[in-house]
Amino acid sequence: MSQKFDRRRLFRYMNYSIVALPLLRLLQAERVDAATLRKKLCVITHPEGHDAAKFAQTRTAILGTPLEKRALFINNVRLQSNGITHGSEQSILRANTQASLDSLLERNHGMRALRLGLAINPSNPSSVLCHNEQGAAGRIVMDPAAAFKEVFGQTLQLMNGYQLADLKSGRKGILDHCLDDVRALKGQLGASMATTFDDYIYSVNELYKQIQGLPGNATAGSPAAGGPPVAAAQCTRMDPSVGLNGAVEANFDAYVEAMLGVAFQALACDAVQTVVLQFAHSESGMAYNFPKGPVTDGTGFHGAVIHGQGKSPTYQAVIQWYFAKVASFANRFMQGPDDLLASTAILHTSNGGDCQAHSLDNTPMTIYGELGGTFKTGQTFAAPAGSTHFQVLRQLLDGLVGPEVAFGDAKTRIAGL
Repeated sequence: MSQKFDRRRLFRYMNYSIVALPLLRLLQAERVDAATLRKKLCVITHPEGHDAAKFAQTRTAILGTPLEKRALFINNVRLQSNGITHGSEQSILRANTQASLDSLLERNHGMRALRLGLAINPSNPSSVLCHNEQGAAGRIVMDPAAAFKEVFGQTLQLMNGYQLADLKSGRKGILDHCLDDVRALKGQLGASMATTFDDYIYSVNELYKQIQGLPGNATAGSPAAGGPPVAAAQCTRMDPSVGLNGAVEANFDAYVEAMLGVAFQALACDAVQTVVLQFAHSESGMAYNFPKGPVTDGTGFHGAVIHGQGKSPTYQAVIQWYFAKVASFANRFMQGPDDLLASTAILHTSNGGDCQAHSLDNTPMTIYGELGGTFKTGQTFAAPAGSTHFQVLRQLLDGLVGPEVAFGDAKTRIAGL
């Protein structure tokens, strides 16, 4: 570490997580390389699989870009679950185990997890990815404001009533109360590091403003002056027969971007080492004609599109939209002086393969990042017949904590992967 701070000053910076976490990211990037960076896992899912015959079209967003060389596309993998795709998301991070992979990593290996979801029922074990040791649904954060507070909450806890009132009213931003510390810190950094630190701080501040401006959620999660935090609005499970249902679904693109922003900052600043983010449950009737959505018609997704239209242009547009969102998220890990993608695995998958057949075969599996050499990216890999998602979980475990760690039926890797 080329920069030195006296102990008293460093502890003061550490008091404000919105300053401390970007600072730790900066110092970490300066002193270590990809081989020694702490390894991290991010799992993101979308509902209803994909059309395998159109996968080349689905991944249009990254073809010919630098990110394509950092991606691994795995074909012919079956999601091992009971029955059909209804409720199969409960199996994605399990290997015939009660607990999901994130719980194992957190409980036994100290990898703090952030569990996020949008347009799902967080209390139904059969429709979520995350489960505790008893098989119950894990604690899933459904609101971007609440998720931001999970990562940077110490900053809010240290504010007094007047500062909280200014923050809630919009008169001041979340950084205004600690600007003296930011200025003092930048004065101790070299010009290049100060510029990078500015970028990190700016991106966190912009994320906060983005979340506060979400339609229908302008004050959700903002603490009232002198009082306890305001409860953030929670989404309830949508009836498959309806289309839009509330502010989240009606403005889904904005909420997706906000949640992805929180997930990136949490991992980039090393506040957590595992993020699980689930977009919409497998029987969602949500329409995708929201602002900046992939289609203009108001067709409900599961009931009308999956059961009625099957592999239609509407279906393909929605799946392609999800793929582009996750690809853009993964691309952020390649930016800046620290190549976070080299020590990270971002698994983008779904609750099945062929949507209309409700099949669990050929479930889409895209991995961004090498996880410290665990995965060879820049290729499309055809898994041998009989390959299952248990084997992908096994390889993730090997890369994160080692092959000696047992996890249910995740016992072997896919040969050649």
